[in-house]
Amino acid sequence: MKNSLFYRILLSYTPIFFVIISLLIVIFYVKINHASQNQIKHTNELLAQHISRNIDSSLQLTEDVILNELLTDEKIKLFYDAKQEIEPFLAYQISKSSATCRTCFHS
Repeated sequence: MKNSLFYRILLSYTPIFFVIISLLIVIFYVKINHASQNQIKHTNELLAQHISRNIDSSLQLTEDVILNELLTDEKIKLFYDAKQEIEPFLAYQISKSSATCRTCFHS
């Protein structure tokens, strides 16, 4: 009789046990999913900041090189001087110089 009572009580609590275990598994899954989403957002923010910094530094380098060329190259100064007429060979040299600068930034 004792054994039968034990099994009946055990059988009556089994559905509650399965429900609790199922709820714990679902809660665990939701928490892991939420933590994963937060980590993905954080990683995307860091990646966007890194890309932004790289683009900014690349543009700053490009600006520095171009300004340096504009300020130091006498041929370019003559080209932008409106008082003088530009010679074809000078225009060709300036074109070659700008093409050389352009290929520096394509890689």
